[in-house]
Amino acid sequence: MSGLRVTRLCLTDVGVLRGRVDLGAFDPGITLITGGNETGKTTAVHALRCVFFERHGAGNVHVKALQPHGVQVGPRIEVDFEFGGHSYELAKTFLKGAEATLRVDGATPLTGSDADEK
Repeated sequence: MSGLRVTRLCLTDVGVLRGRVDLGAFDPGITLITGGNETGKTTAVHALRCVFFERHGAGNVHVKALQPHGVQVGPRIEVDFEFGGHSYELAKTFLKGAEATLRVDGATPLTGSDADEK
């Protein structure tokens, strides 16, 4: 059995990261996220945790921490990953305009709570 491998991460209006920030396709192996203080490294890791473990309609402290300061936008996280021989595309918008979409192996996507529960 192989482990989970993140292949792409894209963040839109998440914490200190304003607008769309596409971290691009990750190469196989070890990926490092580097940068100066307060540039979004911890925010990216926190967002990755939330997209996998929080329901899109959640409003708890972990999700609220994704909200950029001073604006009312829905933080959006998109992650592509491989697990168990399958490829997945998962996107969640939290808080304002909350939604979730999960596509497995390019098939018709699951949405809403169906995407959260898969």
